[in-house]
Amino acid sequence: MEKFATTGDPTVARCFRGHNDEISSLAFHPEMKQIVSCGYDKLVKVWSFKPQVSPFSWKGHKGPVLCVDYNTRGTKIVSCGKDGTVKTWPIKVKPKFKSIKAHVAPVRQVEFSPNDKYILSVSDDKSAKVWRSRDLKF
Repeated sequence: MEKFATTGDPTVARCFRGHNDEISSLAFHPEMKQIVSCGYDKLVKVWSFKPQVSPFSWKGHKGPVLCVDYNTRGTKIVSCGKDGTVKTWPIKVKPKFKSIKAHVAPVRQVEFSPNDKYILSVSDDKSAKVWRSRDLKF
């Protein structure tokens, strides 16, 4: 991928289109194989950098999805949304996600810890919570 043209203007290496509403968050795969996005259309999408590969679209949230993150190995994704849930998704075509009602208000951000053992979530309910990533226990 090109970084910048000689004029200092950015050049577009690839454009990803497919969400039906606002995109709220993006994350790079740790090995730069793909990106994950989420948005107000209630979808989590995994995009390959290969143009001929169609994105995976995952449904599971009952409201807008506000944030996504990869674990450090790139084998799982975590998402959160206005429905107050946190979900983990294995990287598969048709994943079976794990879900918890994590907060009593929209969850604004989630991320894996550097060792992948925990997930941090923050919410409009004025709390930050740490969960075990393997079973989503508080």
